Amino acid sequence: HIDKVATLHFGANGKQTMNTTIKNVTLTAMLLFMSSTLWAAGTMEIPKLKAFLPMSYNVPPTEAMPLDGFYMIAGMDKRIRIEKGRSYAVDSWMYLMLLEIRPNMVLTKDIAPKAPGKYIGYNLTFSKEESFEVTAAGSVESKVGGHTFTLIPLQLDNQAWFDQEMKAAGFMPVPNVPVKREAGDYVPAPPPES
Repeated sequence: HIDKVATLHFGANGKQTMNTTIKNVTLTAMLLFMSSTLWAAGTMEIPKLKAFLPMSYNVPPTEAMPLDGFYMIAGMDKRIRIEKGRSYAVDSWMYLMLLEIRPNMVLTKDIAPKAPGKYIGYNLTFSKEESFEVTAAGSVESKVGGHTFTLIPLQLDNQAWFDQEMKAAGFMPVPNVPVKREAGDYVPAPPPES
């Protein structure tokens, strides 16, 4: 029951009491008042706290793996890097609407192979085991804490090694597809010949 009864005592000639019902809306009202005041002042900003994650240079690397490279987290449009048993942020983003993940913060450590195309690590943001699995589409599916993320390779450290891992997992490697350009798109000039 969220209602609470408070008894207020006041008066000089003895006790006079007044029963009042107080609902747990005080905090909400204060937050609304503060946000409307900040909004009116033009300074509305959500406070950011640096996430409590180690930096990549503080987490010892393990051995190189076929997954090593840069990835885009589909749906978030944020880049991460998987490198020698660790995954870490390349871009900044907000986590749980309050904690800021910054570049080089380690998201997962101790990533190790479990089977062809399958890896296990320990996710520091969820404090849970995370699985990584190569897919037929050439992406990597990450599962942690009841969430599934699709990691789209942007640049792999060793494409041939990743393709070999896909074959070992029973998939055909996905060829690199050139980007389709629309008429009028800017196309940079080729590099000068040396």
